[in-house]
Amino acid sequence: MTSDGHDERQDVDKFESHADTIRSILGIPQDVSRRIASDSLGAYMRMIFKDQFIHGDLHPGNVMLKLAGGSSSSHPGQDKADDGGSLVGKASDRLNSVVTRARGQPFELIILDAGLAIPLAREKVEALRSLALAIIYGDFNRAAQILYDQSPDTSNCQDPQAFKSGLAKAFCDCRKQVYEDGFVQVSDAVLEALRLVRHYNVGLDTTLTWTLLGMLSIEGSARQLDPEVDCARAATRYILNLPSLRKELQSQSWHTSRHMFTEMLMNRLGFDYWELRNSWSVTLPWQMKS
Repeated sequence: MTSDGHDERQDVDKFESHADTIRSILGIPQDVSRRIASDSLGAYMRMIFKDQFIHGDLHPGNVMLKLAGGSSSSHPGQDKADDGGSLVGKASDRLNSVVTRARGQPFELIILDAGLAIPLAREKVEALRSLALAIIYGDFNRAAQILYDQSPDTSNCQDPQAFKSGLAKAFCDCRKQVYEDGFVQVSDAVLEALRLVRHYNVGLDTTLTWTLLGMLSIEGSARQLDPEVDCARAATRYILNLPSLRKELQSQSWHTSRHMFTEMLMNRLGFDYWELRNSWSVTLPWQMKS
């Protein structure tokens, strides 16, 4: 593993220790915390790719955990403090009661304040879908081009190629985690993309800005419960399908289409595409000479 990979592994270990502390304080079993983290990302991906809207004020306080029986746990700040104990203690007891029962029955995540929803136009959803697929399957230059093409104003950008190269590297740096750690998280790439947009004076579409900020919030919250939560797996639930493959073929995105078809075929046969691919001795995209 490279020195960068070593640093990333240290970051994961640090997050794991932090997550263990949170689980210990709140009494959340590891299996339940991982389910909550995975479902949180899954809900966000469904929001974008299926329901086609963005929550305008997405944060942990606007996410509620509800059990099949009707009991729920929302943001601790909604509990009233009694005279006989601390707010943190009572919140911990309440959440512990809920998640302990969640082991034996299904739960659902409920997004509050839905009136703050921002509708996504179909063409924006399609652009986000293509962007996500390009990042997932390693077509980083195309991902950078998609983001650049979605800009409402590039007239002040003096060096478009440098901007797109910087974006491609940011996407590559986040995607290589799947080979080294087995998961993908995009928060660092989102922050770098926002920095590059400002540095190169590239206008950023409003809905895309909200999407990136929402991703920072939901992935950051999920990582508090599971440091190895995988946003790529969450996204492919909604974008790895025949209609998406057909659109990629129509766009002549041969690299992405080839990998999509391979994963869909292997899934059909009962194999884990990424588990097998990670075990192959291959030259990784960022090791290739340009």
